[in-house]
Amino acid sequence: MFGRASAELARFMRDRADDEPVFDMLVVDEAHHLRNPDTQSNLLGRLLRPLAQHHVFLSATPIHLKSRDLFSLLALIDPETFRHPTALDEILDANRPLIEAREAALRGRPSGEIRALVSEAARHRLLAGTQQIATLLSDLDRLPDPIPLAERARLAGRLEGANLLANTVNRTRRRDVQELRVVRRVSAHRAEMSPLEREAYDAITAEVQQHAWRRDVPAGFLLATPQRLLASCLPAAVDHWRRHIVDAEAEDEDIAAESDVDTTSEIGLKPLVERLARICASLPPGRELERHDTKFATFLEVLREFFASDPEEKAVVFSTFRPTLRYLARRLEQAGIHCETIHGGTTERDAAISRFESNRELRVLLSSEVGSEGIDLQFCRTVINYDLPWNPMRVEQRIGRVDRLGQAADAVTVINLMHRGTIDDEIYRRLYERLGICERALGGFEAVLGEEIAKLTPELLTGALTPEQISQRIDQTSQAIENRLKLEEELEGEAAALIAHGDHVLRSIHTAHEMHRWIGARDLARYLSDALAALYPGSAIRDLDREDTYEIRLTSEARAAYVDWLQASRLPTGGRVERETGSLVCRFGRPIAGQRRVRAVETITQTHPLVRFVAARVAETDAPKLRPAVAARISSERVGAVAQISPGRYTILAMLCRFGGQVEQERIVYGGFALSDGTALADDDAERLLLIAAEAGTLWSEADALLDTTALADRCESDLLERLTERFLQEKATRKAEQDDRAAIQLRTLEQRLGAERGRLMALIDGQRREINSGSSRARRLTGILAANEGKLKRLEERATIRRAEIERGRMQTAQAEQLAVAIVEVVR
Repeated sequence: MFGRASAELARFMRDRADDEPVFDMLVVDEAHHLRNPDTQSNLLGRLLRPLAQHHVFLSATPIHLKSRDLFSLLALIDPETFRHPTALDEILDANRPLIEAREAALRGRPSGEIRALVSEAARHRLLAGTQQIATLLSDLDRLPDPIPLAERARLAGRLEGANLLANTVNRTRRRDVQELRVVRRVSAHRAEMSPLEREAYDAITAEVQQHAWRRDVPAGFLLATPQRLLASCLPAAVDHWRRHIVDAEAEDEDIAAESDVDTTSEIGLKPLVERLARICASLPPGRELERHDTKFATFLEVLREFFASDPEEKAVVFSTFRPTLRYLARRLEQAGIHCETIHGGTTERDAAISRFESNRELRVLLSSEVGSEGIDLQFCRTVINYDLPWNPMRVEQRIGRVDRLGQAADAVTVINLMHRGTIDDEIYRRLYERLGICERALGGFEAVLGEEIAKLTPELLTGALTPEQISQRIDQTSQAIENRLKLEEELEGEAAALIAHGDHVLRSIHTAHEMHRWIGARDLARYLSDALAALYPGSAIRDLDREDTYEIRLTSEARAAYVDWLQASRLPTGGRVERETGSLVCRFGRPIAGQRRVRAVETITQTHPLVRFVAARVAETDAPKLRPAVAARISSERVGAVAQISPGRYTILAMLCRFGGQVEQERIVYGGFALSDGTALADDDAERLLLIAAEAGTLWSEADALLDTTALADRCESDLLERLTERFLQEKATRKAEQDDRAAIQLRTLEQRLGAERGRLMALIDGQRREINSGSSRARRLTGILAANEGKLKRLEERATIRRAEIERGRMQTAQAEQLAVAIVEVVR
């Protein structure tokens, strides 16, 4: 049931459903939690959907076709198209020949076989008349047999784009991008309990188990909490129970999920804590327990070795329990290691993270899972688990704070601490290490792991099992998880009929990494330096030669123009770049993990207003023009590191293709040939050679005297320019077909939604008019409601008109190509 505040929010969302969108975009992370139509989460999704113009649902949970989870999510995104599960079944049926054609293309099958499959798809009522299918059929008629390798990849990408779910679902398997992931280096450090620790541990564990027997307590939450606090930090647990505190201040989602148990009841934790307090009172004083704390001693040794090997590095230390975090903070400070602490009760988390990141004296961040939720810690690359949640997904969430997009280190380090001979040690050896849980990103297998761990936990804590039986039971759970994961992967493999696996996108990502197709700090600094020097002579950017840090100096004319542009663009004008009259120290790009933070005024990235200002000025002044050819020389040793190109002389042409529409897109295409015999370079090799020559080549001043440049220019125009122009025209036709089909789908969906909403409002209006005309006692009140609904209908039609125009603008309006660069490159031994 909704609470009062929730009910008011729900009523507000329902009332606003017919009005202008409240949000530009609704982004739902972990969207698989919305898959059950009977849950409050799903209801929230249905209430939010009409309030946003665009919707993005993100989920790492594997999707397979034997469940209706996918349909439930699609019905939230596009309820008109996916009114009934049969709609998804029909789309999958229409996609089948396209996926088969795509696989045939990648296998190098004859073009006739591929064309037959595309023709089969064209006969399906959902694909009949689509521009992409027509263009594909036409192009397949012109392809040679066998189809060249590069053309196979492009054809596979086009077939993937013609898929009916291509505009709705973008799907990538985790294993397909493993090589792009950061490596995880995992180690375990086991402390040997002292006799005093073992005696205390065994006594408290026995009392927990006896409490369950005596009172017939369900073993999950009630027993797991004290047992895990004990395994986390014995001195902190003893101190906690000595003060008769029932709440263990655990910050674990698994514990929270079962917290509906009344901890103060007769079968709850309060009686157990009272008994534990009596046992703890008989133990040595806290100072003595701390002196014998072998786990902390092991932790401190690991930490000091780590800091000795990486003097500038920081570490993130996780614990589920606040008593443990407080204990560690005090002991670390005593040891001269300064730290910052965050947990679920920390109100100024951003400020704490900022202090930890910027203050070189703060070496350790102590955190709980809840305390770190939503926080990016990519500037660190080391995670230390002081205790281990029994559900591996909690550990994955911890590691995910540093192993996430933006982590620039090649590897992250994961250090796990435990006492030897405990349940935690058994779980780690027989479950974590066997399944490689810390080494691999678990992604969407949360449900699989959670279910099996939930079954295991009560059996480990009741005391009914011998140590040998405990080991056997953990092994059985590990095997069950392995079997479930294998089944999930098999079902996921069967989902190829869904949208293939985004291989075309993945190939683009791999190629971008290989070819360095991204803008780095030096690229950005060079661009700004050259542009500012040309636009505003006297402005300069100087490399300070330390960790992507540069000095920027703007002339008064440049600064005034920048401020005018900010004001015209309605952007804030209070930044240091526009206010300072002298030079400024700025970092270009984002900081890399492990780098020492350089105190700088601002961070300049591609989206910084200064970059956008310069780009706008360049666009205004840099009209398309023929750029002169350049000649460069580079060693074959330098080239051999990135491409298999023999020594010799080559001509390369780069062409910039622009495709206009609602969002303008650009693409650079490359072509080249050997001067010796006219052999064409592969497109990727032409790109590699041009980029490496620009990066590391030297000017070849003798080229003009040694070469017949007139004949070379004619050959370049007749061969390369013609070839690249043909590529441009093909790309233009392909993109136009894709955008026309997308517009057709969007218009169809718009009209379906408009018709349904118009019908609903008109039914309401007709009913209210009839009741008013009948002389109803509610006529006066209904008159106001009628006027409101008539206003909603009018606004609905107006929004539909605007949306139609937006969709039409989204079609490709213009397309143009211009010569970007011509280079003659000599590769010398």
